[in-house]
Parts: sequence; structure tokens; C-alpha cells
Amino acid sequence: MELKRVQRELATTNILPLVLTQAAPKHTSDVEALAKLTPYEPRRLIVTGSPDVVVPKPMKRIETDITRIPLEDLAQLPMEILGAAIIRRHCRREPLDAPMESREARRERMLEERKGEDGLG
Repeated sequence: MELKRVQRELATTNILPLVLTQAAPKHTSDVEALAKLTPYEPRRLIVTGSPDVVVPKPMKRIETDITRIPLEDLAQLPMEILGAAIIRRHCRREPLDAPMESREARRERMLEERKGEDGLG
């Protein structure tokens, strides 16, 4: 996308992030220009691509090993359920990478935590 169009898109909405793909080192100047804009625009920007692209501040580099997962295994994952679980954990201020708890185990843990807070231990 042209830089001017990306700038317009960043100001369009704050509902969905704007995702730009296939960034390469030749796009570094555009990424730098966008990095200066993003703190002032309502829409989040996600740029994916080559690990050789320089990531200017305030942008952050996030790396994933998802490409190492066999495509057959990845295609079988229930993405909606995984996304809901991550959002639920975030809202509950739980560690995102902790093992899944059963409903009963979570209830027991929360009761124990409340006892400790109330001094009823």
C-alpha cells in the first residue's frame, strides 16, 4: 500500500488493527514514517514480514515459532476457542502461558486466595 493510503487507514477506525504483510528491508523508511504516526492514530498497526526489517521505537518486535508447527496440526486448532481463552485469561489477569485449569480447580484456587486475603486462612 502507498504510505498516504496507510496513513488514511490508520485514522479510519479504532475497531480492527491495520495489518500490513510482507514487509522487507526496502520498506524500512516507510515503517519508520509509520512508527512516528502510530502513537497519535486511533488504530493499531501490525506489520509482518522479514526479520531483517528494522523496527523503530515505539514499535515492538514480536517473534513467533508458529511457522515451525506442521500446517496440518495448525489447521486443526479451533482458533476461535483459543482466541477466547487468551482474552479470558487476559481479563482475569492470569498468566497467558499457564496450563489450563479445570473449572473446579480454578474455583478452589480462587476460594483459597480469598481466604488468604480475608485473613481466614
